[in-house]
Amino acid sequence: EPLLGTLSAKNSSVIFKSSGPEANNLAILGRALSKERYKRGAKIITTDSEHASVLSPTSHLKSMGFNVVSIPTVGGKIDTGALKREMTPDVILLSIMMVNNETGALYDTLEASKIMRENAKDALLHIDATQSYMKVRFTKQSVGADMITISSHKIEGPKGVGALIVDNTIFK
Repeated sequence: EPLLGTLSAKNSSVIFKSSGPEANNLAILGRALSKERYKRGAKIITTDSEHASVLSPTSHLKSMGFNVVSIPTVGGKIDTGALKREMTPDVILLSIMMVNNETGALYDTLEASKIMRENAKDALLHIDATQSYMKVRFTKQSVGADMITISSHKIEGPKGVGALIVDNTIFK
């Protein structure tokens, strides 16, 4: 309950994993493989500056026939023009980090969420908040997320504990 309270994530579930990368894998592979119809070329969008724990599962999905698109980040910002062009009705997942692990850039995930919700009604937004949780004030609503990844060791907790916070409404 305290974890969900820090994110104002009522009506959500916490799935504990052994790391942030494992939680990212669950979010990405779980969404992509959740429905048979997605396996026929559904589109997944991410950015060109994602952590390897996002790039690895999306690369695997690309080899399986998914249409994986990487949009540019320019000057610490998501290229919203490219995002708008790529955000078509066949998108099932947008997976982006909230804070870049190398540059510290804070991405506007709420704007990305708005673009996604206007153009791809079946898409979900997964945010890798590993670098930002308990460092940047945010709620599930303020970032527009359906799924959020966090990791304990980034907030002085034990290594080997990650979590995926999932909005329960996505299961309806």
